[in-house]
Amino acid sequence: MKVSGRNVTVTWDQPVTNGARVLQWTVQRNSAIHTVPATQRTLTFRNLAPGNHYFVVYATNVAGQSPPSRPAVKVTVR
Repeated sequence: MKVSGRNVTVTWDQPVTNGARVLQWTVQRNSAIHTVPATQRTLTFRNLAPGNHYFVVYATNVAGQSPPSRPAVKVTVR
């Protein structure tokens, strides 16, 4: 996670595979959902409002959506 002013860049690693390739990623910021292609492993949120923001990443393959990458990561934008 990288914070630069009111911009937050979320990055993630390829998960340990269960044999099926990742079809897409889902990045959740608070309650907003953002879907990105499987080839992308970074997403920048620009001009966020000051306050706390929570981020979680999920992988999706033919078996469905994974559990969250880890507990939500809290970022405070000032």
